[in-house]
Amino acid sequence: MDFVSSTHAEEQLIRRLLDRSIVKAVILNPEQILKDENDAENIMKVKYDKSLDILYLSFSDKKIYESDEEKKGIILDYADDGKIIGIELLNASKQISNPVKVEYEFV
Repeated sequence: MDFVSSTHAEEQLIRRLLDRSIVKAVILNPEQILKDENDAENIMKVKYDKSLDILYLSFSDKKIYESDEEKKGIILDYADDGKIIGIELLNASKQISNPVKVEYEFV
């Protein structure tokens, strides 16, 4: 079974760098999106606060149990089970050339 998409939808797939096969899989089998009940809280998010110059990568919606500043300006957040759930980069614009540009690659 295949799905038909409009020209606009195809343009958006290209513009957003979305793999058509993944979109097709989600459309044809939406129940597979949350095959693991924990997947809902394991969506990676990227947030950049320009006013504070902080870049935050979140790997889970779990509560932060402990944080460690492994190196100056890099804070790792952990859940109560010891898994890393976030990375905070202080003074982001001084450490990376463009903190507002995000490229996602699915291999």
